[in-house]
Amino acid sequence: MPRRTTLEQRIDFYIKSFGLDPSVVLEMTRTMLEEYKDRRNALNPLLSQLPQMTDEEIRKNKQELRREFLKLMRKDKKKHEEKQRTFVYKAVRAPWLWDKLLLLLDMVADFSYKGDLYKKILYCAYFTEDDPMTNEQLADEVDVSDDVIDYRKREAIKLFGLFIWSYASRREQEDIIAGIVDNNTDDGDCDDNEELYECEEG
Repeated sequence: MPRRTTLEQRIDFYIKSFGLDPSVVLEMTRTMLEEYKDRRNALNPLLSQLPQMTDEEIRKNKQELRREFLKLMRKDKKKHEEKQRTFVYKAVRAPWLWDKLLLLLDMVADFSYKGDLYKKILYCAYFTEDDPMTNEQLADEVDVSDDVIDYRKREAIKLFGLFIWSYASRREQEDIIAGIVDNNTDDGDCDDNEELYECEEG
């Protein structure tokens, strides 16, 4: 079993406080980041020929993907792994996703402990327009050993996934309160969320 640092245990505690499984958060988020990185680097000319979505289509697409994401993040990985992966492959094709991911990446940087390090790891591994760094290159870039980068990267992915969840959950609640969407999720009401980056390490 991979080593879990005190900080990763703290992040897992945050995740569990929202009724989520840290392994599901890790797997769905890592798959999404890897798939999105591969998609951006593929340079498929057919992608530029896809019809543009209207503002209304984008709004509905955001609502549908958000609700599906909130449901699947609460599901057991062994029973719903295929559905979770299928969702990720669909979500990374959303034309609006890039801006949201960058917004959430900045939120990770505001996390009170190692936020800047986590952002740098995530950016170099998944967001850069250059060839993404390997774990060994990442370790050199942030001046840590190879074994340390393994669990720092895992911590960063989990925290990023939790910020995605928190943001999606808050937006869902706002739309429910505004009467834009019905509160008919299988899992009941979404939890109100704290601003996670204000939590202090101690």
